[in-house]
Amino acid sequence: MLVTAYNGREPTKQPAELTWLHSPLIIPLGYYFLVESVRAVMEWKYASHPKACLYTVSQMFFFAAILFLMFMTDFFGLL
Repeated sequence: MLVTAYNGREPTKQPAELTWLHSPLIIPLGYYFLVESVRAVMEWKYASHPKACLYTVSQMFFFAAILFLMFMTDFFGLL
């Protein structure tokens, strides 16, 4: 049930409309990218091989590409 305060005007959005912020994937994806970015920076600064962070960054973008493909194609037509 949606409770809103009445301000004398009609609401600009219908309650059923969702924005990108209300998507259930935004928080876990944001957390994943934040954690992997911090890991890549720490590998770049403190690892014995600074180029090792390239693997972490490429792994992060590969995961993002797989998720993008899965959700944009409805799991390759399986849904």
